[in-house]
Amino acid sequence: MTTKSPYILGVDIGTGSAKTIAVTTAGQIPASRRQSYPTQEPVPGYSEQDPEQVLEAIVKTIRETVGEMGYPPAAIALSSAMHSLLAVDADGEPLTPLLTWADNRAEDYAAALRDTPEGRDIHRATGTPIHPMSPLCKIQWIREQQPEIFDQAACFVGIKDLFLFRCFHEFITDYSLASCTGLFDIRTLDWYAPR
Repeated sequence: MTTKSPYILGVDIGTGSAKTIAVTTAGQIPASRRQSYPTQEPVPGYSEQDPEQVLEAIVKTIRETVGEMGYPPAAIALSSAMHSLLAVDADGEPLTPLLTWADNRAEDYAAALRDTPEGRDIHRATGTPIHPMSPLCKIQWIREQQPEIFDQAACFVGIKDLFLFRCFHEFITDYSLASCTGLFDIRTLDWYAPR
């Protein structure tokens, strides 16, 4: 009888593709897959993706990698491009496209907040510069420019959060992605509250 070597599944949700690798405890990579997805720029400064296309790519690379291995992994590790954002309803259905880190539509909101006392306090508490890439500024843009979507939104999440919701029916995030939102106090390890 052959003993199957345990492996960890590494899944990276990148800006242009999902990548999945199987890594054995000896550091070998016996299987890997990659699936690309497009980014649209419907207006200068916008950078959007279809969240369903991204999720399909993640699932496809996982299925194919595990299928090639022929048995399940011992663990799964997920990473994701930071600063992505989409609004979702109470059922976790996307209300907006996925706004990538490269989306600059919130530039005016970031510029207006950056040098204010509140902006400086947010930067100190969260460690995230006031920048149009940050979810904080993107949420402000949605609130002002798409109030009907803002009002329908149950929450605002990143693509990894949406993937985990589809797996576990619960919105969860990790400290590393929360800390780049501009909404998370890196000292208290809780969501930012103005002082």
